[in-house]
Amino acid sequence: MLRLYAKVAGLRTLSMVLAAAFIALLPTMVTPLEYGRFNLALSLTQVGAALLLSWPNQALLRFGREAYVTQGSLGEAAASRLILHLVLLVPALILAASLAGPLAAWTELDPDLLRTLLLLGLPLISLSDIATFLGQASGRYAGFGWAPLAQRACQLAALPVIALGLASGWAVLMAATLIGYGVGMALVWHSLPREALRGFRPSQAAIRQLLVYSRLLPLASVSAFLLSWMDLWFLRSLMGSEAVGIYAWAYTITLMAMTLLVPLSAMLAPRAIDHRLEQDRDSGRRLMESVGAVCALAAAALALAIGFLPALSSLVPLGSYAGAVTPVMLLAAGTVFQLGMATVEPSIYANETLASRMAAITLAMVAVNAAADAVLIPLIGLSGPALGTAAAYGTGMVLVWTLLAKSSGGGPSPWPFVALALATLALAGLAASVPPLFAALSGAVGAIILLLVSRRMGLLIGLRPLVSSLPPAAGRAIDWLAR
Repeated sequence: MLRLYAKVAGLRTLSMVLAAAFIALLPTMVTPLEYGRFNLALSLTQVGAALLLSWPNQALLRFGREAYVTQGSLGEAAASRLILHLVLLVPALILAASLAGPLAAWTELDPDLLRTLLLLGLPLISLSDIATFLGQASGRYAGFGWAPLAQRACQLAALPVIALGLASGWAVLMAATLIGYGVGMALVWHSLPREALRGFRPSQAAIRQLLVYSRLLPLASVSAFLLSWMDLWFLRSLMGSEAVGIYAWAYTITLMAMTLLVPLSAMLAPRAIDHRLEQDRDSGRRLMESVGAVCALAAAALALAIGFLPALSSLVPLGSYAGAVTPVMLLAAGTVFQLGMATVEPSIYANETLASRMAAITLAMVAVNAAADAVLIPLIGLSGPALGTAAAYGTGMVLVWTLLAKSSGGGPSPWPFVALALATLALAGLAASVPPLFAALSGAVGAIILLLVSRRMGLLIGLRPLVSSLPPAAGRAIDWLAR
């Protein structure tokens, strides 16, 4: 697994380089207003695809993986999923066409252009997701390596088009993003092993199985995308589209911090399904111990990195995007919660008796985020949704860990790790309110304290299995921390 992860992580790192170039160049070429409109259009397309078309994909992973392990093929599950896609597609496109006008009026977008993008984007994103889940079920991860690299390359290529005056506006970025989805989808389909689609024919039993598993997952699926985009919608209503663009730029930066987590979570999902088939109940406890230790280590590392952000940001001409610095710091601190949830969540979806409960968990997260946005945005502006996002993922981490511990017969409490993440969040708030030198000092001192407290409380014990696979110097350091 480590070798495969290293390969995918290498592609994600290259994708992160392209993303960094995009983020650096964007303020000089695209106004916050236009970038805000692009993100609003993208959010509507992604949420629409999740709600109307993509929700059976977790079932495809669960039962497709089981079929691939036991039969060497997932053709029946794939064909059945594509039949569902076709059945859902017609009402989805009709609904998108009819709602494009009101949505365009609310987002201040051209209605005909938004309608065209929705009609193209909904099926394209859904088919891209289907390919990614099929690859994941068969142990192929092009959807987490090559696909995001293609999308970042296409988005970056759009900037010279705008700079040269060949085209302008949010629609250029949106068109480049959809092209990236198409290129990525082709790469993922091409990566699937030939034997994976053997016996490609739908069956009523497989369709029924997908639907029973997914009966509540439309709520979970759309809630997951709402968590990514609802901050922008609240900002649009309370502060305007320019604020949306500034915050979206900040959020894009923090997504870079998560870029290596996504393939790790993707690789854990098939393993979690395998553990489920083997009836290995103890795997959940082992996973939470390891994830908790990584969260503790990440909290200290992020505290150190966040402390230097004010000084680094002063070296870059941010122009109208300068207001994004504090949200970046708060969002970066909150990624500890996302790490703690995203790496444990696959074990919930692997258990068909627990999967439907993810709908309740994600709805609770959406409620927390919405309440925080409604209260905090009028009070503290762009920092409000960043805190709301952290609160939502903190809630999700606690609920997911609690659910998995109950099904696994026990496990570590999430609360000590939540406390570390909250301390990192407090350090981010402090660093944002003091001069850069004091911010760097507070980050460094805070990181040392968090690391020593974690060691003292035994929160890093879950790192011990890594010692033997690391270089000697790193192994000795981890061994000392994990004592």
